[in-house]
Amino acid sequence: MKSSYKIAEFLQNHPEIKRVFHPALPSHPQHDIACKQSYGHSGIFSFVLKNHQNIENFLAHLKIFMKNEMLGSFESFMTRAENIDLLDSNEIMIISSIGLENVSDLIEDLKQALNFEPKI
Repeated sequence: MKSSYKIAEFLQNHPEIKRVFHPALPSHPQHDIACKQSYGHSGIFSFVLKNHQNIENFLAHLKIFMKNEMLGSFESFMTRAENIDLLDSNEIMIISSIGLENVSDLIEDLKQALNFEPKI
């Protein structure tokens, strides 16, 4: 729970990220309701990259996050989700589930994948 919030905060402030959907963030439309109805928040949240064409590159360069769906697993994963009503037609959502890995290691993995530039 705490790790997912820290990661969501990091992503929300990253220049390559368009939106983060995590109810613990004050920017989430149902933040107040979520805080009233629950103690803590899930380790699962989603986000959208500014440039949807970079999604495959981003996912391919993650080193710690698994790329397949393993809900309920101890390992962190990320996967793409399409055709979500909340999104614009050219947006693709990334769903993430945060596991038990060190949060600093996960954030470093995200940083390197978001900033990866292929060698020419």
